[in-house]
Amino acid sequence: VAAAGPAAVEEEKTEFDVELTEVGPNKVKVIGGNAFSGCSNIEYIYIGSNVTSLKAGAFGGVPTTCKVECGFAEGAVSGFPANMGFAGNTANMDITYNVSEPTV
Repeated sequence: VAAAGPAAVEEEKTEFDVELTEVGPNKVKVIGGNAFSGCSNIEYIYIGSNVTSLKAGAFGGVPTTCKVECGFAEGAVSGFPANMGFAGNTANMDITYNVSEPTV
């Protein structure tokens, strides 16, 4: 049995096991499937204009009472919001498009 130490292999990261070390304009381009799965207490989401792909179920379990603002035009991202896995009917969600990035 080899001892773990400085020569130990670094654990492989997957798209579901990523440490986000920096956020801001042009940093996030893809939101993976089940990325926010089970996050039932989220009240606000901003999706930047640089996002090019939202995988099915990305917001699985996020309530439809969540306010969503998008930096892109309605219809610009295929399947949004219908296929994102929000917990409930997305027809009555508070979704605003073409919103500038919020300042933190």
